[in-house]
Amino acid sequence: MKRELLDPLKKVKTDTTLIFTSDHGQVQVTRNDIFQIKTVPGTDNALRVPPSGTSRAGYLNTVDEEWVEVLRKKLFSKGWVLPTPNLVAQGLWGNGEPKSEFRGRVGDYVFVMQDRRLSFYPYYSGASPEHHLGGRHGGLHEEEMLTPFIIRRV
Repeated sequence: MKRELLDPLKKVKTDTTLIFTSDHGQVQVTRNDIFQIKTVPGTDNALRVPPSGTSRAGYLNTVDEEWVEVLRKKLFSKGWVLPTPNLVAQGLWGNGEPKSEFRGRVGDYVFVMQDRRLSFYPYYSGASPEHHLGGRHGGLHEEEMLTPFIIRRV
């Protein structure tokens, strides 16, 4: 960073203030943090389309209430599964009526993984949970919400 950013700024003849920040942090994910959605019996029949969103906060298109309850039990303390209409009524996406495209994008349920956990769904042949190891974002962990804010006069 010094060579690529700070050193060239020394050539600037006027007073300059440099501000560094980011829009989110990341958490490190291990194999034990991964919840495989397909371990829930009946997943292929329950979902109209594969989950969308992210592996830390995603959307499910299903009206199979029994499958949702089994998913909740398997997740237990690893994550939440919440009905989209309840979240809309609580104003999670803002006030007013959602646009017509909203339901197709957000689905019937929202799932949010807790702590450093994430969900895994094999979207393609050969997909592996190990592809998700390392730094991830999109959840509610403190490390993802706290971001750097650095100001330097150069």
